[in-house]
Amino acid sequence: MTRIVATVLALALTTSAWALPYSISILPRQEPAEALRQITPLAEYLKEATGLEVVPMVTASFSEYESKVNRGEIAIGYENPYIYARTSANHQAIAVASRGASGPRFRGVIITRADSTIATIDELRGKKVGIIGYTSACGYLSQKLTLMAAGINPDTELHLSEAMYNKADNVMMSVYYGDLDAGFIQDGDWAKEYEYIPKSQLKVIGRGEWLPNWAMSVSRSMPEADRVKIQEALMALPEGHAALEALQAHGFHEISDADFNSVRKAAGMPLAE
Repeated sequence: MTRIVATVLALALTTSAWALPYSISILPRQEPAEALRQITPLAEYLKEATGLEVVPMVTASFSEYESKVNRGEIAIGYENPYIYARTSANHQAIAVASRGASGPRFRGVIITRADSTIATIDELRGKKVGIIGYTSACGYLSQKLTLMAAGINPDTELHLSEAMYNKADNVMMSVYYGDLDAGFIQDGDWAKEYEYIPKSQLKVIGRGEWLPNWAMSVSRSMPEADRVKIQEALMALPEGHAALEALQAHGFHEISDADFNSVRKAAGMPLAE
């Protein structure tokens, strides 16, 4: 009798570990209203495609998002590879987004003024270099891997400064106006045209290592049957679907936790097996 009661109690606790509905959230690169606009179509699609109750949740900052993932308040997350690596003890990547021309991967570039005497990454030692942020996958970590492979430690051999509001255009403007000798930005940001930044006055002197693109992850305590339903629904999304358009993505591809080891290496984290 005691064993039966214990078994029933264990099942109840397991079931309640993720009491439906499942919350889905996106790492907030924009204002909460914009983040809600981006994630709501995917929440509605997953609800229809899986039969699960999925509701959108927004957070105000990277730190709040990460905290809610680690506390178990976000069941399904969409985040950059660095934040995924930091939360992967509690969340499991089930898909990677295909975005832009490079698909399921992306990288950063290293820029200087077009008239700068700096021509190679070896000449960055001792220079003032702007980065999007220390947690930016392609505004710092991607380039860091390239520099490390060349025997350069950017944390000690470069004079690094984070961009105001962690914006790529602020890095570019600071390089253009000569406040910085060089800058690290995402390749997608370099591909854009800016009304107030004449790109003809800038040049690329190096490219970062490829990193996996944004991850879709779920809580490791989620029942496997629900995880599989969500993963299959993501893989079935056709290009051009409203849920993908809102995320500026072409589709989703399968990925493993170990595929994020390049990010962990750059960030000094233990590697996954």
